[in-house]
Amino acid sequence: MGDTDINNFLPRFLAKINLSRIIVIVIIIAMLAWIWATIVALNKNYELEKQVEQGRLENEIQEIENENLRLQQVYYGTDEFLELSAREKLNLALPGEHLVILPATENSNKVETGVAAIAADTRSNFEKWLEFLFGTR
Repeated sequence: MGDTDINNFLPRFLAKINLSRIIVIVIIIAMLAWIWATIVALNKNYELEKQVEQGRLENEIQEIENENLRLQQVYYGTDEFLELSAREKLNLALPGEHLVILPATENSNKVETGVAAIAADTRSNFEKWLEFLFGTR
């Protein structure tokens, strides 16, 4: 009896599942596989695009640095740079220029800005809003 049940199981199982259900299941599995492959491909393309953009930005930065170095090289060859470095490093001056040394004063370390100091406002935020809205003070 056990052997005949096993032999009859497959035909009974196939009789319950018709061909249309099998086709639908195969189509659903194929669609899921296609969707998964699409997502994987899109993710890989996104990562590759990020790498390309990063390389493009690094290349642009390097070109800017190269241009900056070219401009510095040109500047170092100018008469203006030679004059400024001779003044700074060798203490040279043009004919007719004189060095003026001013005496140190007690306030020589402070820089005059010409702006008066603003007193700290101790009013509450509510009082400031009232003044803003109603113009009182």
